[in-house]
Amino acid sequence: MFAVFRKWVMGQHGHHVGKLFWETYRKEFFRANGITWIVGLFGLMIFTNLQYFSLQDPTWNLIFKGIFIFFAFLYFIMVLYLFPLYVHYHNSFQQYIKNAFLIAIYQPLRTIYALAALFTLYYLWVIFPIFIFLFGGSLTSMVIMYICYITFVKIEHKQQVINEQHEKEINSRKEWRYE
Repeated sequence: MFAVFRKWVMGQHGHHVGKLFWETYRKEFFRANGITWIVGLFGLMIFTNLQYFSLQDPTWNLIFKGIFIFFAFLYFIMVLYLFPLYVHYHNSFQQYIKNAFLIAIYQPLRTIYALAALFTLYYLWVIFPIFIFLFGGSLTSMVIMYICYITFVKIEHKQQVINEQHEKEINSRKEWRYE
């Protein structure tokens, strides 16, 4: 789904949606499911610890619950960027996790924007539950991919500007040596 929406967001229309979906599905099935299972099990561990972990002392219990909630929030915003990163770039699993976490942290306005969009969709699904079956997965992934693609473009642009400035600096140093 994310691959199809990535093409749409990039302005590459005219692809046969079903064909693109099935080609990507067959090509990336095992790798995408491996990432999903690993990330899902990690999320299940966080959820289980949040639900069942408790200490006798109420102060320490509250502190540890707060820590688990903080890690659960970091996990959630990292997963928000994980699958769009997977579709947009070709990296290792560790790079996807690291980059998703770094983008979520270093792009706080985009992350807040994405979270607000997801909570709006969640509200829509609660008010009109039938839409979950009609548009649930597709609309959610389209919104996430749109926001993440804009974020990726902005990051790539910033990186390009930094690289150009670095090249100018290196070239000016070389010219200074030869003079």
